[in-house]
Amino acid sequence: MKNKSQVFETFKNNGGEYTSKAFINYCSTHVITRQLTIPYTPEQNSRAERINCNIVEGTIALLQQSGLPMKLWQEALLYVVDTKNLSPHSALDHRIPDAVWYGKLINTANLRAFGCRTWHTTPQHKRSKLEPKAKLFIFVGFNNKSKAWTLYDPTTTLFFLSRNIKFDEKVFPA
Repeated sequence: MKNKSQVFETFKNNGGEYTSKAFINYCSTHVITRQLTIPYTPEQNSRAERINCNIVEGTIALLQQSGLPMKLWQEALLYVVDTKNLSPHSALDHRIPDAVWYGKLINTANLRAFGCRTWHTTPQHKRSKLEPKAKLFIFVGFNNKSKAWTLYDPTTTLFFLSRNIKFDEKVFPA
């Protein structure tokens, strides 16, 4: 893809989200040619099916390797997609998809191992003198909107965003 305004042709199944008037109008407005596949024939859209399969397999692998519960599948899936978009791709002359899309070099120095142990530094005003300065969390992804990492607290099962953390990428506590 040379730029975002390039003409596209899409291959979609006959799902309602692809046959609605709103979607048809969107495609028409943005000069996107639609070609629908026959129901129950994923072979007609094999490239997309292969990509989806790779993403699902990557998600399963991350959850198994990290020991995290299956209920965190969304975080694992987003991590797979984020890292795929930060990896060179043969269809783009081995350029990085995010770099092509955003038109700038992408910094990959912040990549971390999914499911690794992290220590979040608790600000002094939020802890007593006897409480530990840091708390254990598990790294589960990136938050690009706030330039923070997404952490999972296994004791409360809640998510948390932070920049004040130390990574231990050799330990997977789940």
